[in-house]
Amino acid sequence: MESLATVVRQNDVETMLQNARLTRDWPDREEKSKEASRQVRMAMYERALGGIPEDVAREILDILRPCCPDLFASPSPPPNEWQSPGEK
Repeated sequence: MESLATVVRQNDVETMLQNARLTRDWPDREEKSKEASRQVRMAMYERALGGIPEDVAREILDILRPCCPDLFASPSPPPNEWQSPGEK
């Protein structure tokens, strides 16, 4: 018999995936973008804590990527302020 914690964790994973799909298909673009950003942060947080497997976090990110493209843009790295003027 599975432990209660395992069953609850599986339910949490299924709920996170369902919420990602619901958000992806939501008609209001602004609401969708805000909620998708929140869910991406939550998935990353849960993955860092070991609450969800990497493949699930990746699936959530893939589902939500179209909803918040700015979140996935690669900004140029900030200048290293510790470099001397000759190294810049």
